Amino acid sequence: ASAEASFGIEEYVLPRFEVGVVLDQSHLTYGRANSGDVTVTGKVSANFTFGEPVPGVASVTLWAPLNPWEVSSRMGGAAMDGDASIDSTDSQATGGVAHRALASLAGLELSTTAPTPFELTIPSSQLRYGTLQAEASVVYAATGERQSSAASLPVLYEGSELQADISLSDGTKVFRPGLPMKLSVRLEKPGGQAVSAEDLRDLEVRLAQEANTVSYSHRPDTVYYDLAASDWKDGQQELDIPAVQDDSSCCNPSAERTTWKEHEEACGCCVYGLNFHVERRQPGDQYWQRIYTGVEGKSAYGCAGRAWSPDGSYLALSAPVEEGNAWRAQLTSSRPPAELQSDVEYLVTQAGTFVASGVAQPSFTASGSHYEAALQMTLPTSLSGELRFVAIARTTSGRAMAASARISRSLQLPYNLSASFSAEEVKPGVQLAVQLEAAALSSGTTPRAVHAFVTSLDRSAELLGTRAAIGKPSLLAALERAADGAAATPVSGRIWRYCSVHGDDLMVVAELPEKVQVVMDASIAPGSDDQEYGQSLGASCPRPLLN
Repeated sequence: ASAEASFGIEEYVLPRFEVGVVLDQSHLTYGRANSGDVTVTGKVSANFTFGEPVPGVASVTLWAPLNPWEVSSRMGGAAMDGDASIDSTDSQATGGVAHRALASLAGLELSTTAPTPFELTIPSSQLRYGTLQAEASVVYAATGERQSSAASLPVLYEGSELQADISLSDGTKVFRPGLPMKLSVRLEKPGGQAVSAEDLRDLEVRLAQEANTVSYSHRPDTVYYDLAASDWKDGQQELDIPAVQDDSSCCNPSAERTTWKEHEEACGCCVYGLNFHVERRQPGDQYWQRIYTGVEGKSAYGCAGRAWSPDGSYLALSAPVEEGNAWRAQLTSSRPPAELQSDVEYLVTQAGTFVASGVAQPSFTASGSHYEAALQMTLPTSLSGELRFVAIARTTSGRAMAASARISRSLQLPYNLSASFSAEEVKPGVQLAVQLEAAALSSGTTPRAVHAFVTSLDRSAELLGTRAAIGKPSLLAALERAADGAAATPVSGRIWRYCSVHGDDLMVVAELPEKVQVVMDASIAPGSDDQEYGQSLGASCPRPLLN
């Protein structure tokens, strides 16, 4: 006998899950102090895309990359004995590169309430410079599905577990003879974590300053500055570096010279460049170790070139800071107040474009062999991005001195932005309404929603929607309609002529006619009259191009 039955079939999708692996160590070190075994610890977790933990079994393997000669050697051995001895994997950790396993752990039952800890032990003799990969694989017990994830673990030589960043505090790369400067030194651990006083408690750290002179025979000894552990704040110290003083008996930049011999005789001891680096020493060590590794994206050493001035007069500007509705910076001058006009002009540029300017009357006082004044600047509080501040001080004879400083400031919006959601928890496929509101900072009024949109959540729980509709232009347009606080109109600054061939500063400045539009290199537009500067400028100094 036979019977018929009908039923419906619905598509069933296996629940996907993701694996996470977190290491307790930011890096490992190797060197003369290493002996015995090294322990690597961390935690493994696995969660379905809808948030529930995965009941399963994990395995963890620590992989080290093979050097090219090791790959060739092992392949050669395999060709001879017919047995490949290269440890490799197609996993996410290795990316198709030949690796060898330093340690592994299998059969790790995952906890469904918290990440599961693990521990791997490897001989210190197996460590060398490079990056290890800790790979965790999880098998879902119900379906046998396997997912993997990996975390990187750098191996650094002993002494390079500190990373340095050195820069002049004003953001430029020049020093001015006769004027002091401020230097910023930052130390980090691998991974970007700032060092603390506790991290450096058992170390001696110092800054080294080397000077380059025209003649090597005049090169001065290296100068060292102690960096006390107690002076580190958020991994950073700011040092006052004394002025470089020229010896007139062997450093006369204004002397006539046409040959190298005449130049060496006139300027042999002139310092044309400064180099800085950081050194460390462990207790009981005789020698200092230089820190060669720089903070990510930075160099481990700093440098400064000599500023140029036609008459040896210099002006310096510290990095400005915002205080309430005003900006403040320190001006340092090599000329006494009696030789300066009372007005100091300041301006701000961004990407070569003037954004604001003004005039102040700072009061200079003597400080050793130079003169200092506080410069108060009235500027828009919304200045942001990569900014260049310029100060111009005129002498009583009419010649101008100028200095600049660079800062980077995060975006300053003229409003507060807030968002509200139609639900606190949603799952994939469920619609979610989002409403944005912007409140103007000046008046405190609260314009209504700039844009409300409905979207679904993907497996990564990212809010998608029409991003252009909630961008800055839409927000500003809504604010203009809802609030009548007009933004301050930037004041157009004057056009200035400058020469920065010997550094990254505005060192020679004079007013130009309004019809001057751009500047060109002397090699493109030769024959410019440099009489207003008192002497000819260098071949690569910019020259004005008239209409």
